[in-house]
Amino acid sequence: MLSLTNISTVIANAGGQPPGLGPFTMIGMMIFMFAFMYFFTIRPQKQKEKKHQEEVAKLKKGDQVLLESGIYGEIFAAENDAMFVKIAEKTNIKVHPRGIRMIIKSDSAEPTKEEVK
Repeated sequence: MLSLTNISTVIANAGGQPPGLGPFTMIGMMIFMFAFMYFFTIRPQKQKEKKHQEEVAKLKKGDQVLLESGIYGEIFAAENDAMFVKIAEKTNIKVHPRGIRMIIKSDSAEPTKEEVK
């Protein structure tokens, strides 16, 4: 029967370390995990954010938008760092461009088949 001292003696005589993953393998796995996280989470999010910023930059008077708070409204004016949104008759609010979730309808957009009928 092998005891703990016999096992450690066998390992010591066999080369010093039990077989396993070396330091370069661990570094390689860490690099792979970082690359995986970058290409499947960080990069797509950055692309989506960039596309949204471009769409918001193109907004003009009359475009209908959905705000982050869930309020629908219409752009009636724009400044460098603010959009003025009409949400009801005689009710206007000032919104930061990041507060716009999506563009519902733009005047420059081509009409869909349902709108043409």
